[in-house]
Amino acid sequence: GPRLGRFTKAGAAPIKPFAASSIPLVTIGVFILWLGWFGFNGGSQLAIGTAPDAIAVSKIFINTLLAGAGGVMAAATVTRLTGKTDVVQMLNGCIGGLVAITAEPLMPSPIAAILIGGVGGIMLGMLFGNLVTIYIGGGSFIIPWLWILVSLIISTIVGIISGYLPAKKASELDPIESLRFE
Repeated sequence: GPRLGRFTKAGAAPIKPFAASSIPLVTIGVFILWLGWFGFNGGSQLAIGTAPDAIAVSKIFINTLLAGAGGVMAAATVTRLTGKTDVVQMLNGCIGGLVAITAEPLMPSPIAAILIGGVGGIMLGMLFGNLVTIYIGGGSFIIPWLWILVSLIISTIVGIISGYLPAKKASELDPIESLRFE
């Protein structure tokens, strides 16, 4: 049915937040998603038959764990600085951190994985926390314009930097040594 009481008639008034129906179930759901993320990111290696592949998969697992944790901690810090610590925003931060590390879970160092997850968690928290309500034709339409712009700018900068560092590292490798199988 309709979400009575969700939106105000003034248009620019803040959106009334709805509480989650069961925070423990939401938490279990995020933990299940986080567990599945290990298989998704670890499976992106596509091989585990050799020692370097096994080491790469273990590094992917560590970076996935740290990015999710970084998202949780960053979202917890931001929500604590702006008021009361919000568990749901912390869980959203975890999902944001996992999404952020999924692009390349192998190359970053563990500290970089925490920072990547933290930035993803903060961006997702800001996106959900600062939605602008625009009414179109009597109905409601939510557009987070400012945070879409901020997200695009930050994502572009991170993409350029993260593309440059592996390319620089790859250019320093000996091409004959990199073709040798172990």
